[in-house]
Amino acid sequence: MDLILKSNKALDDFLEQEQLSAFKIAQISTGSRDDALDIVQDAMIKFVESYSDKSADEWRPLFYRSINNRIIDWHRRKKTRGNIFQWFSSSEEADMTESVQPSPERQHLTSRATEKLEQALRGLPARQQQAVLLRVWDGMSTAETATAMDVGIGSVKTHFSRGLKALQKQLGDYWP
Repeated sequence: MDLILKSNKALDDFLEQEQLSAFKIAQISTGSRDDALDIVQDAMIKFVESYSDKSADEWRPLFYRSINNRIIDWHRRKKTRGNIFQWFSSSEEADMTESVQPSPERQHLTSRATEKLEQALRGLPARQQQAVLLRVWDGMSTAETATAMDVGIGSVKTHFSRGLKALQKQLGDYWP
C-alpha cells in the first residue's frame, strides 16, 4: 500500500524542531546511535500516519508518546533476543550541534559527568527513565509527559520523583 502524504509545512517544521531532542532521548535509552536513529525515523513515520490531522497543540506529547512506544518496543526486542544492554560509547556519539570548543580540561570534566549521567539514566527502570527524560531533558509539563507516556499525571509524578532520587543516589558527587 502506497502512502501518499500531503506536504505540511507546520508538521515538517515541528518534526525538524523536535528531531535532535528525540534522538538524544532515544540514544540515551538505547545506548546506540544507530538504534536511536531508527527509533526516531520510525516514530516520525508513525506519528505522521496517525496524528498529522491533530491540532499542532497536541503534536508534542503525541510525538513523544510515539518515541516512548518505539523505545519500549526496542527494549522488548532486546530482552527477547537476550542481548546485553550496551554502554553508551562517547566515540559513537554524533555531534549534531555546533559549539565553541571549551578547554581540554573542561571537555574532560564535562565528558565524564555526561557519561556518569547517561549511565545512571540507563540504569533506571524504563518508566522512570522516560519520565525524567521527558520532564527534564525535553522540558515537558507533567500533563504533556502523562500524554506522551500514556499514563496518569500521578503516575508521572511518582516515576519522576523516584527517578530523580535514584539518579541523585547513583551520581553522588556528580549530582548538581
